[in-house]
Amino acid sequence: MTRSLLFLVLALYIIAGSARVHAVEDNPGAWAVISASGSFQPERSESHWRYWFDAQHRAFDVGSGISQSLVRPAIGLDLGPTVSVWAGYAYFNSRRSSGERVDEHRPWQQLSWTAHKSAHGSLGLRLRLEQRFVETGDDTGWVLRTQLRYAHRLDEAGRWQAVAFIEPFVALNNTDWGPERGVAQNRIFVGGAYRITSTLSMEFGYMNQHLRLAGEDLVNHLAVAHLKLRP
Repeated sequence: MTRSLLFLVLALYIIAGSARVHAVEDNPGAWAVISASGSFQPERSESHWRYWFDAQHRAFDVGSGISQSLVRPAIGLDLGPTVSVWAGYAYFNSRRSSGERVDEHRPWQQLSWTAHKSAHGSLGLRLRLEQRFVETGDDTGWVLRTQLRYAHRLDEAGRWQAVAFIEPFVALNNTDWGPERGVAQNRIFVGGAYRITSTLSMEFGYMNQHLRLAGEDLVNHLAVAHLKLRP
């Protein structure tokens, strides 16, 4: 089964990577992420309610001043050992090359499923539906995000892992402030993870972000560092 799952992940990487052929602009950047997640009642093994919070700062096209900061809290409910549902909210503050700042609000809902888990690794699927509200427009943008993520254990203690994911974004409608219906973005990440303590880990690597903006293609080459706290 593991071999079949790996072939599936590889096939999706090849399909997504082919979209880069049409890219017209490549820019370097970096993302810094801090997140915390866990159970509301960790002392109770039967507790199914969970929390999530992350904060990020994203720098694009180094030297241009383009950046984005966000905070994203959420609550989740385990429906079983491999399935959970989530509801959350994200606040974005984006700085454009002109220096203008734009606020965005995104309520979102999510289904998470651990499709495969063994001593060697795990494969997870995440479906997230977002509603985007931007101060520069009146329409609500609906976006469906589908992330397929694989983590492979590299040592017996499980302190090191190889990590990869692919995440296409599909805009479900046209809006008066920019996005049009169709595939609007794709992210491909390849990197590693190191467990620092029993509750703290670091994930790091390279992300290829392919964006479709105003009818043109843009590729961001991003260094990503993600500090994770799981009490």
